[in-house]
Amino acid sequence: MKALRYCIIILFVFNSLFFVQAQATISPDNTNFQYSGRIDFANTKAPVLYYAGSSITTRFQGTSLKASFQDITGNNYIGFIIDGGEMIVKSGFSSNNASSQTIATGLANTTHDLIIVKRNGPTEGAIVFGGITLDNGKSLAAPPARPTRRIEIFGNSVSAGVNADNVNTNDDRTKTLDNGWNSYCNVLARKLNAEINNNGIPGIAVMTGTGYYPTSADVAYNKLSPFKGYYSNWDFSKYIPQLVILAYGVNDDGNNWVNSSNKETWKAKYKAILADLMDKYPAAHFVFLVPPMGEDRSRIEGFDIEIVKEVNNPRVHFYNFTTAPSPRGCHPAKAMHQAMADELYTYVNTLGIFESLAGIENLTAMNESVAVYPNPTNGNFSIELPPLFSGLNSELSILDLHGNSLYASTFYENPITIHATNQFSKGMYLLTIRTGNYSFIKKLILQ
Repeated sequence: MKALRYCIIILFVFNSLFFVQAQATISPDNTNFQYSGRIDFANTKAPVLYYAGSSITTRFQGTSLKASFQDITGNNYIGFIIDGGEMIVKSGFSSNNASSQTIATGLANTTHDLIIVKRNGPTEGAIVFGGITLDNGKSLAAPPARPTRRIEIFGNSVSAGVNADNVNTNDDRTKTLDNGWNSYCNVLARKLNAEINNNGIPGIAVMTGTGYYPTSADVAYNKLSPFKGYYSNWDFSKYIPQLVILAYGVNDDGNNWVNSSNKETWKAKYKAILADLMDKYPAAHFVFLVPPMGEDRSRIEGFDIEIVKEVNNPRVHFYNFTTAPSPRGCHPAKAMHQAMADELYTYVNTLGIFESLAGIENLTAMNESVAVYPNPTNGNFSIELPPLFSGLNSELSILDLHGNSLYASTFYENPITIHATNQFSKGMYLLTIRTGNYSFIKKLILQ
C-alpha cells in the first residue's frame, strides 16, 4: 500500500512536470510578432518598450495565453486585446527579471487576434517583453498586413494618453487610467487605418530647463531611449511617416517659461526640430497643434502660427482644435480624446496626404464644432471666423460629407457672406478655410 502511494505520488509529479513542459513558449524574436513604436531591439529576445501606445500584434492558436514581461520600475500597466474584445489589463510583473502571468483561459480552440499595448508613458519606465506561452503544440499565425499609412506624434502627456481611460471629466492622476491606446493620436491612427509611432512624453517641453520632465524635446525627439543618462539614438530610416503631428506647447506655457522675452529662442528650437524632421521625411506633411488642455493656449498657438508663417512651406500646417478644452489643470478624459481624434480625422482628410479616405466619419460627435446658420430664401448666409483669419487672403470651401466640393471662394473680410442662392438644401456640410499654411475646419448645418 505504501509502495502504491509512492507510485501515485511519483506519477502525479511526473504528470505535473509533463503538463508544465507541454506548453509552447514563443520567443519575442518570432517573425509573427509585429512591433509598432520606437522599440529597442538591441537584444531581439528581450525587446524594450519605452513609449505609451507602443504595441505588439500577432495571431495565436489555442485556448489559453500567458505573457512574460519585466517591468523595470514596477509602475506599468500592460493591455491585452484578444479578438477585438475589451482590453485585459495586467500589472505586477517583476522588476528584477521577466515574470509570467496568465492573460486568458477557456478560449475557443481556434486562431485568435492579439494586440499587446504599453499603456503608460516613459515617466513610468520601460518594460521588457519576454514572449508568450500557448497550449502544447500551438503556435503563432501571421498577423494582419502592416498598414501602408504611417503617422508619427511628438507630444506630451496628452499624446501619451494620461487620463485617457477616465470616463469622468476630472483628472484622477491614477496610473490605471493612463492608456496610450486611447490617446487621441492612437485613436486617429486606427480611424485612418494607419500605423503610429507615438513619442509622447508626459511633462516634456521644447527647451532645456522648462517643463516637468528631466529631458527637453530638443534633446529627446531623436532618441530611442528618452531617459537621461541612458540615451540611445533612434534610426529614422526604420519608420518613414506620411504625417507628423507636433504637439508640444502645454508644458512650455506652464510657469510662464515661454513668453515674449524668449519666444524667439523657443521658436528657433522648435524650428530646428521641424527642419531636421523635414529633412529626414522629405515627403511628409507636418501639423502643429496644441492639445486643448485646461490652460489658455492662445499664446503658444500664436507662436506656432508664427513658425508656420515663417517657414512658409506647403508641407507645414497649423491646426486649431475647436473641441472645448478640459477644465484647467485636467488632462482630457476618454470622450474628449475621441472628439479630438474625430476632429483631426476630418482635418487630415482635407490635406490629401493619404490616398482617398472613406467618407467623413463621426461628424455628429463633434458637438463643440457645430455651426448652425439660418437658410434664408435668397440662399445667402454669414460665417464668422477666428480672428487670425481677419485681413488675410483666404480660401473657403464647402464640401458634402463625402468630401465633394460644392462651393469655393477667396475672401479678406471677416465675417464673410456666402452668396450661394438656392445652392444648398437643409443639411450638414463641411466648411474648410485655408490661409497660407494653416487651416480651419468645422461642421456647418443649414436648417
